[in-house]
Amino acid sequence: MTAAPQGVPGLGRLGESGGEVNVGNDSSSNPTTITPVDNFTYSPAVPSVTVTAGQSATEHITFTPTPTTGATITFSCSNLPAKTTCTFAPANVPPSTAPVDVVMTITTTASTTSSLGRPRTFYAAWMPFTGLGLIGAVLLGSRRKNRKAAMIFLAMALMLALASCGGGSHTPVTTPGTPAGTYTITTTAASPNVTHSTTFTLVVN
Repeated sequence: MTAAPQGVPGLGRLGESGGEVNVGNDSSSNPTTITPVDNFTYSPAVPSVTVTAGQSATEHITFTPTPTTGATITFSCSNLPAKTTCTFAPANVPPSTAPVDVVMTITTTASTTSSLGRPRTFYAAWMPFTGLGLIGAVLLGSRRKNRKAAMIFLAMALMLALASCGGGSHTPVTTPGTPAGTYTITTTAASPNVTHSTTFTLVVN
């Protein structure tokens, strides 16, 4: 009878694959870089703000990282009515994981009214006529028979003098401010990677 083939020591039986006996000295490497999600939400606290021309109003806008921002966020606004400006506090937000209350201040301009009087050249043009009237009154008054005419002439000269020195008529001039109306204001929060905009209504009285 023929004896069965024997396996090689350490390799098991002949024809079978050997297994690793000591696995404690094994190692592996699979590096993975995890980049934080640079995103956020940006929404106004109230849908509408009302202001009287010449005054300021504020809108609170909640800035919330989701879950984090990896760059500085800056703010801007657009679609403002004429003669209106906006500012933000804070002006920007550094990389963050916490919500921030961004206060947007809208400043409007009131209309103004001023009086526009006659220019000095108007009064200066009358001065020669006033002087001639006074000279004529003196010449006419040198003769008794012309005293009545001299008095009339003198009175007219005095009236012209008073008119030339007076304030004259004044025309009111109005400089318009922020126009009344309803406006849709857009405000934007932006980082180098992400930009979000939101809107609210501004009512100007």
